[in-house]
Amino acid sequence: MLDVRPSQHVAPFALAQLEGVAQHVAVGHDDGLPDGTATLIAEGVAWIASDGAGLRLAKNVELLLARQSYLPLVKAGTIMPREGQVQHQSFDLYCTDPRDGVAKFQICSPKRSAAVVLPNEPRVHLENISVKVDHEARPFRERLEFDVRITDDLVLEAHARSLNAKDQDKREVHNLEFGLAFPDSDSGETSGDDVDAGRRSDIDGHETGGLSVRANVADREDLGLVPGEYLYELNPAYFDSRGKPPEVQVHEKLYYTPCAICGRASNDPLCRCDDRRAPGR
Repeated sequence: MLDVRPSQHVAPFALAQLEGVAQHVAVGHDDGLPDGTATLIAEGVAWIASDGAGLRLAKNVELLLARQSYLPLVKAGTIMPREGQVQHQSFDLYCTDPRDGVAKFQICSPKRSAAVVLPNEPRVHLENISVKVDHEARPFRERLEFDVRITDDLVLEAHARSLNAKDQDKREVHNLEFGLAFPDSDSGETSGDDVDAGRRSDIDGHETGGLSVRANVADREDLGLVPGEYLYELNPAYFDSRGKPPEVQVHEKLYYTPCAICGRASNDPLCRCDDRRAPGR
């Protein structure tokens, strides 16, 4: 079998996995497989190392932000670190809703591999991180730091810190997906057909009866990212109709506001004060 050793072109972890497959094939060579099968994988790895083909990230690694938007942490097509290298990126974020005293970071990745991914396409959650924040602070007052590192072992390390509460947490993501980047390959751009296929994909990725965590981190200071019922407590004048507040925030505020006539909750079936079909209306 051709001897293949880790080099600066291919990550040692990836080579170890490929060598393991090659050894498995070699064991089964006497079972009627074609000649040369035992060395095909090893020879392929050697060609990859010789051509300087590096590993590229196949899918975006993203952070879920408030209002269901996504911040790319590492973009698809990014060349992965070679032996002895580390890729590092830092992000400054804010807490939009600190009422429960916890900032929630949800790391995810699109199900579809493409350079252009629509916001409403389904995602796969990779890891969750939470840090304590000052629950008495106003929105956007608590600054958050989020660091992402990818080592030469192809492991993503995420580190979150809250600057006021002085809390921190770390997680590792081991199930990233990669592809090979050959010298004459393109930059990972996706054709229009792939984008159209993404628009036609099934965007309803939630299970019936499942729970979700409302993200409360943001990469910019924008009152439109604050939950309506919470913002009303802090700044009632924001909901003056002359200022044209966003409809979604108005609905959030009204949902938790008791009925002005009967005092019941907005979702109480006994509240029929707004039912125009009631007798006498």
